[in-house]
Amino acid sequence: MENSNTGPGLFLATVLAITATLGAAPPAYSETFDNHPPRDDFAAALETDRPDISEASSTVGRHRFQLETSVAYSRDHDSGTTTHFYSAPTLLRFGISEPLEVRLESDMFAVQRESGMGTTHGLTDLAFGMKAHLTDGSGGIPSLGVLAHLGVPTGNDEFSANGVEPELKILADWDVVGDLALGMNVGADIPVRDAAGDKFARFLYSAAFSHPIPGLRDRWRVFVEAAGTVPAHADKPDTHIFNTGTALLITPNLQLDAFAAVGLTAAAEGIQTGLGISWRR
Repeated sequence: MENSNTGPGLFLATVLAITATLGAAPPAYSETFDNHPPRDDFAAALETDRPDISEASSTVGRHRFQLETSVAYSRDHDSGTTTHFYSAPTLLRFGISEPLEVRLESDMFAVQRESGMGTTHGLTDLAFGMKAHLTDGSGGIPSLGVLAHLGVPTGNDEFSANGVEPELKILADWDVVGDLALGMNVGADIPVRDAAGDKFARFLYSAAFSHPIPGLRDRWRVFVEAAGTVPAHADKPDTHIFNTGTALLITPNLQLDAFAAVGLTAAAEGIQTGLGISWRR
């Protein structure tokens, strides 16, 4: 039987270890507060953790603030019931130092409409997190980072996990060939007990290939991605999805994006789509 305290304890220990290491070591790159890109320097533009599922290994930079928000819709059909779900996924990021940032993430407000069941709405849970950029990429060596999140049950009962959910990911980015890039995440989480009363870890993965649009190399990119979860419990279903989308930089500090995803397994949501905007200060 699993110890229900293992997840949060491991999560907090990992966060403290990362913070201590980065605080004691020299930064991986410049910590000059005024070292911000000129307004027309798209090569030094913001890097976001959306619209793909794969999180970048980069951080926002010392004393920089970044908002990534969106409107999202999903539809699923199961056992004769069709569920429509609307939310506003939002991520707030702030750089403590060049290689270290703190994060606050939530779907914010959700509306769920089920056929024959009416409509419910309410607030969703919050997740507090920390991301650390570990190494820059060079040649065939990827850029690496680590991300730790702790979900807490702050939402309304209908949209809350009603328990603490720790999550840990290793983040990697490669320049594959030419302008083709690959972002990969691997990690694990420990969701709260399901309807059957089981609590188990899940392996998390995502892999996204992205490429810029010719003629707008530093401003417009498209991507395709596979992502999913594999439970450590043999009787629990896998979830796998295919995701694609695009992101366009309006300025070096402002990005618009869109995505569409389809579930590949019965346990995954049928379709998902969304529009987003990201802004850095």
